[in-house]
Amino acid sequence: MLDPSGAAVAKATITIHDPVSGYERSTTSNSSGGFNFPNVPFNTDHMEVTAGGFAPFMEDVDVRSSLPVKISVSLKISASATTVTVTGEPADL
Repeated sequence: MLDPSGAAVAKATITIHDPVSGYERSTTSNSSGGFNFPNVPFNTDHMEVTAGGFAPFMEDVDVRSSLPVKISVSLKISASATTVTVTGEPADL
């Protein structure tokens, strides 16, 4: 998994789950951005990737054979939000 500049994203959390069967597993990416889930049952699983400073990445993944499924994940920088609360008193008018 890579950031917008092409650098590897380590320590991202990757979760796969099947909402029908309740199957769920999580792992973290290694220093080169790689990850794997051995022995995943054949099905369509929902994958979610989260990492600090990046927008979540979501994709459905079809596992149809015992051959590895290669997935390219490109994380985008998350937008920051700032909230400002302004209050006034009648005496300020």
